[in-house]
Amino acid sequence: MKYFIKIFLFGVLVISLTSFGGTFSYVNDSDCSLGNSITVGVWGDQADYLEVNVPQSRVTDDQDMIDISLGNIGDEEIVIDRVQIGWNITESDSSNVIDIMVGGEPFFSGSVSHGEIIDGVDVAIGPENSFQALFLFVTPVSGPIDIYFIMADGSRKCILM
Repeated sequence: MKYFIKIFLFGVLVISLTSFGGTFSYVNDSDCSLGNSITVGVWGDQADYLEVNVPQSRVTDDQDMIDISLGNIGDEEIVIDRVQIGWNITESDSSNVIDIMVGGEPFFSGSVSHGEIIDGVDVAIGPENSFQALFLFVTPVSGPIDIYFIMADGSRKCILM
């Protein structure tokens, strides 16, 4: 009987040492990959800190100019990279955006149609700072007018007038 217990205990010892080695090996395994990255989520997009104020008195039908205020309510600089503008379009509509000024400086000058993405001069807005933005059209446009501000980090802020 004592012989059977010794064999049984020896078997349990061998199995536990074998299992421990496997577990030990698993704990020490490692995998390495260079040059890859995983982005799980982004907090604090630049668009979250872009504040857009549209004076209601200036939002009327058939306007050839839109004047709005852009501000940064965050603690770090944000950058407006591109803008996309859409408006109510009719068959005879030939309206084009011809100029966009931000803080008195040109963001874009040229001619683009409804819905085109405008890749202008990057506009950096410092913390707790603001600028006036002026959008000029060839002919008056009517609403609804939607403006997407596309930030340097790819995030977007949309306003609908």
